[in-house]
Amino acid sequence: MKAITALKITDKAIVQYGAQSEIFQFKDISSPLYFRYHNKRNTGTFYLVKRVQSKNQWIRLGTYPEISSMTARKALTIALQRLTFSIQQGEFNEVSFSLNNTVADILQWYLARNQASKTLSTHTKKGVKSVIERHLLPNIGDLLIKSLSRQTLDKELFWPLQLRLKPSTVKQVFQILKRVFHNAHGVGLISENPMLTITFKELVMAKVTAKQARLTVVDLPKVFAQAKKASSSIQTLTLLMLLFGTRVGETSKAKWSDFDRGSNLWRIPADNTKTGQAHRLPVTPFLWQLLKHYKQGLPTKLQRSPWLFPTKHKLNSPISAQYASQQVSQVAKGQWSAHDLRKLARTAWLELGIDYMIGEFLLNHQLRQVDQAYIQTFADVKCREALNTWHQYLLGHGLREFP
Repeated sequence: MKAITALKITDKAIVQYGAQSEIFQFKDISSPLYFRYHNKRNTGTFYLVKRVQSKNQWIRLGTYPEISSMTARKALTIALQRLTFSIQQGEFNEVSFSLNNTVADILQWYLARNQASKTLSTHTKKGVKSVIERHLLPNIGDLLIKSLSRQTLDKELFWPLQLRLKPSTVKQVFQILKRVFHNAHGVGLISENPMLTITFKELVMAKVTAKQARLTVVDLPKVFAQAKKASSSIQTLTLLMLLFGTRVGETSKAKWSDFDRGSNLWRIPADNTKTGQAHRLPVTPFLWQLLKHYKQGLPTKLQRSPWLFPTKHKLNSPISAQYASQQVSQVAKGQWSAHDLRKLARTAWLELGIDYMIGEFLLNHQLRQVDQAYIQTFADVKCREALNTWHQYLLGHGLREFP
């Protein structure tokens, strides 16, 4: 047997040489793409072949005719990226893309790309990882991709999830599964998207309703009274979230250096935000006073930490968002949560007449490009005005008791 070493791999070439039994494989002339015939000669397998540490790595891309040579080339590009990532991590995992593969293959491919992304926030990555590892892999990981249907997904995944999870959580699982197959099909890793025509409403009858706000401005005296009883760190964490409507993960990871006196801004790095976009918030005179009082009250050892809220036994690490949420819930005696502070700020801003788009910008919600262009023209001035208005309102309703 022999191999053709200089040939452009196309569907036509595969059919043409299929009748020549002495040829069992050939290599693409311009890429590390290989094709190897199966025994019956009318099918075969595409491979990426790359030499790593003096050894050829054969990475299966998919089988013909389930995927075409054009699809194989798209898969080749992704497989090369994955191989590079695997090399960096000191491991070599085969990448296989075919409708005969299991759902787990696609889920693991997507998870690896998601976790390696430089544009996604840590919060987003953790959420995706949790959904895939806790719900998708255990329930449908062993199914073949080509076997996915409304009936199968209902029986194996969504009906069991509906029996034990809230509709909003089930919807998150559906959205991530939909995104996994959309991306896999978009880059040509699979020839068909089994999730293309399946909708959430077909699988889940319960409506996803927004949580009712547990706090309004009427509750501010209660919030301040409960915060007064907390430790100085949790008290300051709570006030920061109320003052700026920030997320608990953004707040718990704050560094002293994030507060820029020169520009009078709190700069939140992209890695700390849910949207993966850096954020900045105008700092009011009250906040500088609050931070100064808080730092002066910390033990000398804690003052040396770069973090506002370091862990007790590891000064070079901040407290986790989960721990921060638990501490705030304890302060509130379970009556409200860290996220309720963010909701309270958002509602109050509307009641105070603050422009809706400015409110969205302050919360660092994902904005459309047209909205971003609209906001950027006057955001800094309007955001500072909005926060000054809000902080003055809070000072008149109990905040003046701090620090």
